Amino acid sequence: MEPRQRAGVSVTVITIHPEGTKYDDINEHYVLIDYMRRNGIRVRTTNVENEHYAVIDQHLVWHGGMNLLGKEDVWDNLIRVGNSQAAAELMEISEMAVSESEKS
Repeated sequence: MEPRQRAGVSVTVITIHPEGTKYDDINEHYVLIDYMRRNGIRVRTTNVENEHYAVIDQHLVWHGGMNLLGKEDVWDNLIRVGNSQAAAELMEISEMAVSESEKS
């Protein structure tokens, strides 16, 4: 990741706030968030976890029933879509979710 960051790539992760997790160790979530931040990744949290996706270069979307930051599950699945409009809409939804969480 570091070479890409030096080349100008920025990464933002939007994830459920550790206090809102329903399973796993809350402290583990705090540790992972701290690790990402110390490695130059912008982390924003939300109180609502309803989607799992990654947007890359404002064009490529990986979307599906997979917690990209969590543990693997037998039901995990992903689809890959190359579409700037879909990526923009997902990012807009993400910003609205984070903004709503920050108000509460």
